[in-house]
Amino acid sequence: MWVIEVSMERRRNERVGETRDPRENPTTKGIVRHDSHMRKLGDTYTPANFRKALKWVSDQYDQIPILITENGWADSGGLNDTMRTRYLMNHFAYLLDAIHLDNVSVIGHTVWSLIDTWEWTDGYTYKFGLHQIDFNDPERKRVPKNSTVAYAKMIKNRKVPEEYLDEDNK
Repeated sequence: MWVIEVSMERRRNERVGETRDPRENPTTKGIVRHDSHMRKLGDTYTPANFRKALKWVSDQYDQIPILITENGWADSGGLNDTMRTRYLMNHFAYLLDAIHLDNVSVIGHTVWSLIDTWEWTDGYTYKFGLHQIDFNDPERKRVPKNSTVAYAKMIKNRKVPEEYLDEDNK
């Protein structure tokens, strides 16, 4: 089994990239890293690049099955997480294009986090979860953010709700 890491993240306009061919290092069974794109707490995301990256990995590594983990959007908190909703729904639309139009073998997908968590470099500053946690409450109350509505609607109807898509993605 190979591990393919495609990091669609950019911090403060940084662009970093590194690619290691899994055939060159049999101990890692393959790590491919392609960094670029999102600014934390910004408003820029490029779901078309997500599709391109999936197609590239599929083409480079003979249509290996791909499991996508930790795909998400950081914000500073709150229940009205419009950018996270738009980010996820647009990425899901391009993910489906990669599967159905490009014949990429995607076997699974997870969002960054179901709940807000502590991040290694930023602590509780940035929120990635679909549910907000009140860290001041000893019960750690969890409250669904608005993105959970879109996510649940997509799962129930088995299609990406168009009302959350960018104009160029409809």
